[in-house]
Amino acid sequence: CALTPQGGVLCWGNDAVGQSSPPEGSFRAVTAGSSHTCALSSEGQVVCWGDDTYDQISAPEGLFTAVDAGGLHTCAIDTAGQASCWGFGASGQTTPPEGSFKAISAGFLHSCAIDEQDQVICWGEDSSGQAAPPAGTFVEISAADQHSCALDPEGLITCWGNLTWENSEHGTPTDPGHQGLCSGSSHSCARSADGLPYCWGTFGVQTNLQPYGPIQPLTTLSAGTFHNCGLSPEGQAVCWSYSGEIDGADQPPAGFPNP
Repeated sequence: CALTPQGGVLCWGNDAVGQSSPPEGSFRAVTAGSSHTCALSSEGQVVCWGDDTYDQISAPEGLFTAVDAGGLHTCAIDTAGQASCWGFGASGQTTPPEGSFKAISAGFLHSCAIDEQDQVICWGEDSSGQAAPPAGTFVEISAADQHSCALDPEGLITCWGNLTWENSEHGTPTDPGHQGLCSGSSHSCARSADGLPYCWGTFGVQTNLQPYGPIQPLTTLSAGTFHNCGLSPEGQAVCWSYSGEIDGADQPPAGFPNP
């Protein structure tokens, strides 16, 4: 999904449970989960659509500054800085701690946030250490399936949890200057200092490594389970995938965005 220049939401790909059929309205952010999607309206309300098996689209009332859709749950930060999560919560991923937060990310069975002291706090499933962040100060956070990554003020990336790819050619980048951190199920991506996308990890349960992505600068970047998308400096959607057979999620509408 993406925002149009007019503030509408446009989605493409699998629509089996309505996750690619957004409502009309004016929005300032959109986030796609496994089978549900949420957006932040211009006024600050969270609006969700798609699968609601676990109440993951049953957003609470109130005004929010950030929202992130995970596997089967959703998290958001309200205007007071408090975190709220809803949906599937058997591992505690929908029970955030008390405190004030700047950023939040919903993974599959865990969630993470950055507090007012720029520390990362995670909760939920921790079988692979994905909810055990290192000490340090961070400005971006992204929770995946069994791993999490964060970006420090210098643009250096730190990941923790199940990092089976670290000894491969597609390991976590070690140079500074990155931004736009995001994660799919078993891979993560970020933009380098010159805007080029770089991804590391694996696609789902596949042993094939995630491709680097298009060799062109992007202004935004978003990672899905088997595909990634970004916007070119001209505002065109650019997507790529592992197999090319993912219900069209890697095929944005021709000419997007519409003028």
